[in-house]
Amino acid sequence: MGATHLTLLLANYLTGVQNKHIAVLEWNGHGDFDRFGVQCLGLKKPADLYGILGASYVPRADEDALIQCMGGKYQVILLDCGRIEEGKRADLVRCRTKLIIGSFCEWQVQSYTPILRERKQPRDGWHYLTAFGSEESRQIAERRLKLPIERVPYIPDAYEVTKETISLFGRLLG
Repeated sequence: MGATHLTLLLANYLTGVQNKHIAVLEWNGHGDFDRFGVQCLGLKKPADLYGILGASYVPRADEDALIQCMGGKYQVILLDCGRIEEGKRADLVRCRTKLIIGSFCEWQVQSYTPILRERKQPRDGWHYLTAFGSEESRQIAERRLKLPIERVPYIPDAYEVTKETISLFGRLLG
Protein backbone atom coordinates (compact mmCIF):
# COMPACT_ATOMS: atom_id res chain seq x y z
CA MET A 1 0.00 0.00 0.00
CA GLY A 2 1.70 3.19 -1.18
CA ALA A 3 5.01 1.63 -2.26
CA THR A 4 5.32 3.62 -5.49
CA HIS A 5 4.34 6.88 -3.79
CA LEU A 6 6.96 6.25 -1.08
CA THR A 7 9.55 5.39 -3.75
CA LEU A 8 8.87 8.67 -5.56
CA LEU A 9 9.10 10.63 -2.30
CA LEU A 10 12.42 8.95 -1.52
CA ALA A 11 13.74 9.55 -5.05
CA ASN A 12 12.93 13.24 -4.82
CA TYR A 13 14.52 13.46 -1.37
CA LEU A 14 17.72 11.78 -2.61
CA THR A 15 18.04 13.97 -5.72
CA GLY A 16 16.76 17.24 -4.25
CA VAL A 17 18.23 17.14 -0.74
CA GLN A 18 21.11 14.67 -0.92
CA ASN A 19 22.10 15.60 -4.52
CA LYS A 20 22.57 11.91 -5.43
CA HIS A 21 22.58 10.38 -8.90
CA ILE A 22 19.86 7.75 -8.66
CA ALA A 23 18.08 5.15 -10.72
CA VAL A 24 14.61 4.02 -9.78
CA LEU A 25 13.62 0.62 -11.11
CA GLU A 26 10.03 -0.51 -11.47
CA TRP A 27 10.50 -3.94 -9.93
CA ASN A 28 6.84 -4.91 -10.25
CA GLY A 29 4.27 -5.30 -12.99
CA HIS A 30 2.12 -2.26 -12.26
CA GLY A 31 3.09 -0.10 -15.24
CA ASP A 32 3.02 3.05 -13.09
CA PHE A 33 6.37 4.33 -14.34
CA ASP A 34 5.15 4.45 -17.95
CA ARG A 35 1.98 6.23 -16.90
CA PHE A 36 3.67 8.94 -14.86
CA GLY A 37 6.66 9.16 -17.24
CA VAL A 38 4.45 9.80 -20.25
CA GLN A 39 2.28 12.23 -18.24
CA CYS A 40 5.15 14.17 -16.63
CA LEU A 41 7.15 14.51 -19.84
CA GLY A 42 4.25 14.94 -22.24
CA LEU A 43 5.32 11.99 -24.39
CA LYS A 44 3.12 10.32 -26.98
CA LYS A 45 4.26 6.78 -26.12
CA PRO A 46 6.15 4.94 -23.35
CA ALA A 47 9.96 4.96 -23.27
CA ASP A 48 12.66 2.74 -21.80
CA LEU A 49 13.92 5.47 -19.47
CA TYR A 50 12.45 8.65 -18.01
CA GLY A 51 14.53 11.48 -16.58
CA ILE A 52 12.36 13.36 -14.08
CA LEU A 53 13.67 15.93 -11.60
CA GLY A 54 17.20 14.52 -11.64
CA ALA A 55 16.26 10.85 -11.24
CA SER A 56 16.33 8.13 -13.91
CA TYR A 57 13.19 5.98 -13.88
CA VAL A 58 13.34 2.56 -15.54
CA PRO A 59 9.91 1.05 -16.26
CA ARG A 60 9.48 -2.74 -16.53
CA ALA A 61 12.98 -3.28 -15.09
CA ASP A 62 14.61 -6.70 -15.16
CA GLU A 63 17.92 -8.26 -14.11
CA ASP A 64 19.74 -6.73 -17.11
CA ALA A 65 18.51 -3.23 -16.24
CA LEU A 66 19.65 -3.71 -12.65
CA ILE A 67 23.11 -4.86 -13.76
CA GLN A 68 23.43 -1.88 -16.11
CA CYS A 69 22.47 0.53 -13.33
CA MET A 70 24.85 -1.10 -10.87
CA GLY A 71 27.71 -0.66 -13.33
CA GLY A 72 26.71 2.90 -14.22
CA LYS A 73 26.96 6.35 -12.76
CA TYR A 74 24.33 5.86 -10.07
CA GLN A 75 25.12 6.32 -6.40
CA VAL A 76 21.78 4.89 -5.30
CA ILE A 77 19.43 2.39 -6.93
CA LEU A 78 15.86 2.18 -5.67
CA LEU A 79 13.68 -0.85 -6.38
CA ASP A 80 9.92 -0.31 -6.31
CA CYS A 81 8.94 -3.87 -5.42
CA GLY A 82 5.22 -3.21 -5.14
CA ARG A 83 3.20 -5.63 -3.04
CA ILE A 84 5.05 -8.30 -1.06
CA GLU A 85 2.85 -11.08 -2.38
CA GLU A 86 3.76 -10.29 -6.01
CA GLY A 87 6.73 -12.65 -5.89
CA LYS A 88 9.67 -10.25 -5.74
CA ARG A 89 10.16 -10.53 -1.99
CA ALA A 90 13.45 -12.44 -2.26
CA ASP A 91 14.91 -9.43 -4.08
CA LEU A 92 14.71 -7.42 -0.86
CA VAL A 93 17.87 -9.12 0.40
CA ARG A 94 19.79 -7.27 -2.32
CA CYS A 95 18.96 -3.98 -0.68
CA ARG A 96 20.94 -2.38 2.13
CA THR A 97 17.89 -0.51 3.38
CA LYS A 98 14.39 -1.95 3.10
CA LEU A 99 11.41 0.36 3.56
CA ILE A 100 8.27 -1.72 3.97
CA ILE A 101 5.07 0.30 3.85
CA GLY A 102 1.66 -1.02 4.74
CA SER A 103 -1.69 0.07 5.99
CA PHE A 104 -3.55 -0.27 9.25
CA CYS A 105 -6.92 0.19 7.52
CA GLU A 106 -9.22 -2.68 8.45
CA TRP A 107 -9.48 -3.97 4.87
CA GLN A 108 -5.71 -3.90 4.23
CA VAL A 109 -3.97 -4.78 7.49
CA GLN A 110 -4.14 -8.54 6.81
CA SER A 111 -1.64 -8.17 3.95
CA TYR A 112 0.78 -6.17 6.16
CA THR A 113 0.64 -8.30 9.31
CA PRO A 114 2.64 -11.36 8.08
CA ILE A 115 5.79 -9.38 7.27
CA LEU A 116 5.50 -7.42 10.53
CA ARG A 117 5.45 -10.70 12.46
CA GLU A 118 8.88 -11.59 11.06
CA ARG A 119 10.25 -8.77 13.26
CA LYS A 120 13.30 -7.83 11.23
CA GLN A 121 14.93 -4.90 13.00
CA PRO A 122 16.14 -1.47 11.83
CA ARG A 123 19.73 -2.39 12.71
CA ASP A 124 19.45 -5.06 9.98
CA GLY A 125 18.23 -2.47 7.47
CA TRP A 126 14.49 -3.11 7.83
CA HIS A 127 12.12 -0.20 8.45
CA TYR A 128 8.35 -0.49 8.70
CA LEU A 129 6.12 2.41 7.73
CA THR A 130 2.46 3.23 7.45
CA ALA A 131 0.59 6.12 5.92
CA PHE A 132 -2.99 5.02 6.43
CA GLY A 133 -5.19 3.49 9.04
CA SER A 134 -5.77 3.74 12.73
CA GLU A 135 -3.07 5.28 14.90
CA GLU A 136 -4.31 3.09 17.74
CA SER A 137 -3.79 -0.05 15.60
CA ARG A 138 -0.27 1.10 14.71
CA GLN A 139 0.60 1.64 18.37
CA ILE A 140 -0.85 -1.73 19.41
CA ALA A 141 1.15 -3.52 16.68
CA GLU A 142 4.29 -1.66 17.71
CA ARG A 143 3.87 -2.72 21.37
CA ARG A 144 2.90 -6.33 20.69
CA LEU A 145 5.63 -6.94 18.14
CA LYS A 146 8.27 -4.76 19.83
CA LEU A 147 8.92 -3.23 16.45
CA PRO A 148 9.09 0.45 15.51
CA ILE A 149 6.51 1.34 12.86
CA GLU A 150 6.89 4.91 11.62
CA ARG A 151 3.98 6.95 10.36
CA VAL A 152 4.73 8.57 7.01
CA PRO A 153 3.48 12.15 7.00
CA TYR A 154 0.63 12.84 4.60
CA ILE A 155 2.27 14.29 1.50
CA PRO A 156 -0.19 14.14 -1.40
CA ASP A 157 2.35 15.21 -4.04
CA ALA A 158 5.19 12.67 -4.37
CA TYR A 159 7.35 15.33 -6.02
CA GLU A 160 7.13 17.70 -3.06
CA VAL A 161 10.00 17.52 -0.61
CA THR A 162 8.80 18.84 2.73
CA LYS A 163 10.36 19.28 6.17
CA GLU A 164 8.52 16.13 7.23
CA THR A 165 9.98 14.17 4.30
CA ILE A 166 13.49 15.41 5.08
CA SER A 167 13.09 14.48 8.74
CA LEU A 168 11.66 11.01 7.98
CA PHE A 169 14.27 9.99 5.42
CA GLY A 170 17.07 11.60 7.39
CA ARG A 171 16.19 9.32 10.33
CA LEU A 172 15.72 6.20 8.23
CA LEU A 173 18.80 6.59 6.07
CA GLY A 174 20.92 8.45 8.63
